[in-house]
Amino acid sequence: MFNSHRNNIGFYFHLIILSIFLLFISRSTTQGQPSSCTQYQIGQTQCQREAESCTENSDCMYGTYCKTFDDEHGTSRCVRISNFNGYCSGLDAGTLECGTLYSCIDHKCVREKYIEVDQPCEESYECMGTLLCTDGTCQSNNNTCNETSLDQDCPFTHSCVQGTCVKRAMLGGECSDKKAGCPLGTLCFNFTCHELFTLKEGEDCISSGFMDLCDYEMGFYCNPKSKCAKIPRPSPMGANCTAQNTNTNTSTTTTTCNQFEECFCDHGSNNNNNINNNSSSYGGTCYPKRISTIDKLGTCKRAISSMFDCANENQCVFSDVPRMGSCLQEKCSVEMCAYYLDCTDYTNPVTISRDCVLPMYQEYCPNYFTGVIDSNASHLTCIASTKLLSSSSIMFKSTFSSLALIFIVVVTLNLGVSFTDGKCSTYYPNTDECASAGEVCNSTVRCNPDFYCQDGSCLKYANLGEDCPLGTECNAVYSCQNGVCLHSKTQQLGENCTGTYQCLGSLVCQNDVCSLNNGTCVSYMDCLYNQTCISGVCVTKTTGDECTRTNSYTNLDCAFGSSCVDGVCTKYYSLGLGDACYKSAFLDTCDYSQGLTCDPKLSVCVAQPQLTNSSVNCMTAGCQVNEVCYCDNGVSNTTGQCYGTFANNRSMELCGSYAISFVQCMIQNECVFTPQTIPGSCMIDNCGQPLCGFTEYCVNKQPTATPVNPTCTAKMGYTCFKGDDSSSSAVIGQQSSIMVTLFVAIIFTIFF
Repeated sequence: MFNSHRNNIGFYFHLIILSIFLLFISRSTTQGQPSSCTQYQIGQTQCQREAESCTENSDCMYGTYCKTFDDEHGTSRCVRISNFNGYCSGLDAGTLECGTLYSCIDHKCVREKYIEVDQPCEESYECMGTLLCTDGTCQSNNNTCNETSLDQDCPFTHSCVQGTCVKRAMLGGECSDKKAGCPLGTLCFNFTCHELFTLKEGEDCISSGFMDLCDYEMGFYCNPKSKCAKIPRPSPMGANCTAQNTNTNTSTTTTTCNQFEECFCDHGSNNNNNINNNSSSYGGTCYPKRISTIDKLGTCKRAISSMFDCANENQCVFSDVPRMGSCLQEKCSVEMCAYYLDCTDYTNPVTISRDCVLPMYQEYCPNYFTGVIDSNASHLTCIASTKLLSSSSIMFKSTFSSLALIFIVVVTLNLGVSFTDGKCSTYYPNTDECASAGEVCNSTVRCNPDFYCQDGSCLKYANLGEDCPLGTECNAVYSCQNGVCLHSKTQQLGENCTGTYQCLGSLVCQNDVCSLNNGTCVSYMDCLYNQTCISGVCVTKTTGDECTRTNSYTNLDCAFGSSCVDGVCTKYYSLGLGDACYKSAFLDTCDYSQGLTCDPKLSVCVAQPQLTNSSVNCMTAGCQVNEVCYCDNGVSNTTGQCYGTFANNRSMELCGSYAISFVQCMIQNECVFTPQTIPGSCMIDNCGQPLCGFTEYCVNKQPTATPVNPTCTAKMGYTCFKGDDSSSSAVIGQQSSIMVTLFVAIIFTIFF
């Protein structure tokens, strides 16, 4: 009965989770040569398209797999994968018939291991861990749990200890192999549950991958001696980490890579086709194995914290892989994707994937990772072959790091599902300060919006038309192209272009027009405003059409403006009391004008509850729907207070009104929604005004006091978008970064 490719799922996911500390695939050096620098092949990956010959899955472009046909020659060709609920043969558990997100069971591509204990089920394969579907619900097997299942056999509030589900300890509580486990977002150290990222230099510590007790934002990490220590500064780019002379067998090293770096041979190796085989010497450059700057570590820290905050607030059982349909996937996908992105370094010359098949976390979050897909390659959807990423690709990482940082911490918390595990959301306290050009920045002193923190110092962003020699200096709304900050990803299907970097999604610039690559779409952004991408074809999906909830970033269930509810594309804010509904942040299918909201646990339209009294400690009592538990004084504590997403039903109604106006504007102007809020795009040029109102009334205001230095927020107000003829537009990415990123998060979550 069970004929799944579960091993593929485990391999691709654990590539990022279990081995995330080493985020690249090393290439062995050529036999007989000293291993002074790591060699690798440049530009050798050639992905086969659908119907082309292959020998294994890794030969085939993303979206296809290698199938051996039962003919006299036993030929193998790349075949398109089946979609959710599609047919699969199940003859070979090692194939990718269903991609990496689904499993082939009983000749059907289905979701597997996504339903928690005591939740309704139909088959045991749907249940998490080792749970069995008994009498219509997922139940433990003989009242025991399996410790290797990462607590998936237990309720959210419990962990598996010696075969029994026991209640988790509180933060600061006792923990050991014989006691309760710790809450999500903490580590057990010296028999006590410790909060992540709180220890200072010289303190004893432990770490697990990127889950570290030392304060990343202060530049500390837990070293091999279990002490919090400063992370060394990166080696200077351009310095030679080895200088070999193959004729004299001598080696000269002009710089030494630190312990977080590796010396990669320039041009790959001395026998690579891209360099002169007769060259008598070659050098190397230090590249990071992992993120190691204070700025990036701080972003990673916040992404990790937000991922666990979301899981805690929605009481989602944490899973070892991103299971489609699970609570974690439906409620916290944005946070998980931000974690994959912000805790990964893409700047070494060996990319994350060694072949054409996207690792699972990239299929799970494709819009986050388009920066590592080589859009100029002859085979578009191939992973960029092992080469140093272009400056535009690196800029994608930098841009989305800043975007994800803010919207993860603030917006997704607006789901506000009650919780009682002793966690609360932190925020910048009123002791916060702000720095300008050349001044020191760290966990308590931020750079003002025109600057970014690099190695503890504030540096100014480059704006439109300004130089970007390193490829990472542009304001977040621009991309570095050939050393200049330019607009990118603004042109829709059929619109004019001069280069592929201007086109949305995976569109390519052909004959000065953004066009489908080989007539095939990869995501909804490759299609028109009222279409989504299904099996490589742009299909029109409007309100009232049948739909299937795929929970996919790549392909929307319905066109922008509606969500899939009970198999029908349902218009936002249109359902009445008691109706089945779907909600993602503020994009709700319940009618806000009637004071209704979709209960995320019941999936039913309910009346907006009364705000929780300010005297209630939400650390123990939890919060209502559409409320957030914020820590008192902004930091983790023993007490917290519930803050409402909406001040009252009037602000709730205005939120829905502005949201509808924005959707109508997008449809009227035939704009494709873009995850990047970039001046020059159809969305920003035509619908920036309703976007501003939407953000003003829909975004939860954190209980933060005015910083000591007012320049921290002076330029972060709800500034409406303006065209490029405005002097303010050149710095809109930083000046309005909070509004921009909050909105992106809200809209982006409709993909679930």
